[in-house]
Amino acid sequence: MTSNDEIDALLHVDPSSNIPERIVPGHTVRDETADHMARYGFAATRAHGATLDLGSGVGYGAAIIATAQPVDFVIAFDISSSALAFGKSSYGERVSFVTGDARALPFPENSLDSIVCLEAIEHVPDARRVLEEIARVLRPEGVLIVSTPNKWATSPLSRRPMNPYHVCEWYPGAFKEMVATYFEIEEVVGQSWHSIGFTLQALRRNIRRHVKAFLSRVRLLGIAQRMRKAGRGGTQALPRGASSAVDVPAREEVLAAWPRSWTSTMKQGIPITMIVIAKPHRT
Repeated sequence: MTSNDEIDALLHVDPSSNIPERIVPGHTVRDETADHMARYGFAATRAHGATLDLGSGVGYGAAIIATAQPVDFVIAFDISSSALAFGKSSYGERVSFVTGDARALPFPENSLDSIVCLEAIEHVPDARRVLEEIARVLRPEGVLIVSTPNKWATSPLSRRPMNPYHVCEWYPGAFKEMVATYFEIEEVVGQSWHSIGFTLQALRRNIRRHVKAFLSRVRLLGIAQRMRKAGRGGTQALPRGASSAVDVPAREEVLAAWPRSWTSTMKQGIPITMIVIAKPHRT
């Protein structure tokens, strides 16, 4: 049985933002887990044959994909050996686990039918190199399902992502342009839709983050935090990635978070997550 300390290490919650580095179902808040599970459920409807879950984390998503009928087998691939060790003990009956760097995939050319890369490409220093590697190992009739945060919803007009674990975030046009360099885009869908005003909320969050960073630099942050805690009667909210056990989302919660077609941002609003389905360029 995995201890709380081991779960804490897997979640790796950033103390200043309460953002976890990865999702661990049963230990991450339900709505966030539901979003991730819905993305994997959506990917499972598009995957087939030999499938790679690139940036799999603990492998719960690979286990979801492994239940899809057209899928022959699934490899959960991640740079974290501890995450994969947890996954192997939890989902090892249906999934194979391989540790490595996404910028140098240990697979031959044209060896995979499907590659799923969900909320992972923003974590790597060289996203274009990762796409090159995906294009190298994907078969000519293969499919790529890749998702990443929509910068308009997460870090608008900010040079650096708010999420401390993200190296880069993209606006939709820039992300599609980058993917289109290596693949033919077939469809773009969105998830977690909000009104256009959500961007203004994200801008306010950015401002608060910059104020917090300034206070930290002048050594006032600790004082401000103690004052705020005292004003709340000494209580603190449960972090987004707390290790205290929580229920895994029900099927209805996952279906409610299901991605949907993205046709007109002005009419639909702003999705927090964009998902691109693409195939290798035809030669």
